[in-house]
Amino acid sequence: MAIARARFIGSLRERVSRVWVSEGQQICMEPSLGRWAGTPEAGRQRIAEGFRNFTWSIEDFILHTAARRFLCAPGQTYHLTDLSKGAMTVARANIDRDARYARWYKLLKQEIEVVAKPGASFVAVGKVVERELRRLGFAEPFTTVLHYSGQAAWARKAAIDGQEAEFRSFAKSVSLQDILETVKWLLSENDSPTELTQEAIERVRRVKFTESRKMLLFSYRKAFTPNPKP
Repeated sequence: MAIARARFIGSLRERVSRVWVSEGQQICMEPSLGRWAGTPEAGRQRIAEGFRNFTWSIEDFILHTAARRFLCAPGQTYHLTDLSKGAMTVARANIDRDARYARWYKLLKQEIEVVAKPGASFVAVGKVVERELRRLGFAEPFTTVLHYSGQAAWARKAAIDGQEAEFRSFAKSVSLQDILETVKWLLSENDSPTELTQEAIERVRRVKFTESRKMLLFSYRKAFTPNPKP
């Protein structure tokens, strides 16, 4: 399998896709029950049908696009995971989070031992994950990027302060087609059933690649390539 550059740790839904030996690890918070499955029973059914984490919203695929285009060199891969592995509603996620993360932390470390290539870089997706990793004594150095949730959309505008001209140029260079290409590539890589792949394509195609979402992609580009070429 391909070798990846980074790991992300952040707040996404719980269902691990294909396990890769990875040079890049991205860590999120916990899987969310909601649009993809309203109940644990529905979630289990969806997973049995082939559904995988980080493959629902356009924001999921914006993060994938950034990792694929700006983080990884040719031949490298990346791994996305959650600090907490139990899917739950957003309302429940804020209850007893510190204790829950502490219970899941040992499994996260074991996962990293299996998946991470020596020297892998780590990315915390969101301030909550950053805080929890520090509290739990995570030993690896890591970078923090914006969480892609719409609840944190206010932070996207702040992320481009002083870089408005560069952002405007960047915004003209990207389109929804770039995100759709990532959808097709990712689900093919993960052997997604044809029906679920088509559902994801149609779901993303129906939404607008707004200026706010372009700001999110821009912020990831800046984080992953500090001195990007125009």
